[in-house]
Amino acid sequence: MFIMIDTATYISTSSFDLPLEARLEYLTLAVGNAKSHPVSAGSRQETAIAFLTDLEEKLEVAQVQLEILNFLQKYYHDQDERGERVRLLSKGLMTITEVRTLRLPYRRSMTNRCISSYIKNTPCHSTC
Repeated sequence: MFIMIDTATYISTSSFDLPLEARLEYLTLAVGNAKSHPVSAGSRQETAIAFLTDLEEKLEVAQVQLEILNFLQKYYHDQDERGERVRLLSKGLMTITEVRTLRLPYRRSMTNRCISSYIKNTPCHSTC
């Protein structure tokens, strides 16, 4: 469990130069490991469930982030504010609120659809 916690901390922090795709891959592995890890009865079970829930929520938001980043990749190298906002998507994991407040004005409707898909727990690919 301690290794998974360290991995989750490493994945979540923006102090490490790790691409969003790699963070997503590590989150996916961490969720799989957490689900397959046997939990003994007692207070540890609640901690393990809370940890798994946190990982799954981070994974879902990271997937939304990646969907939006892939769609807006053509702006990544722009030297204006628009390019900076797109680059922010790739720097680290964000909360859904942070993604929403990026205010990507050139495709706000697409971004809102992706975020709405996340909230409704439906796939974003077809709407983005």
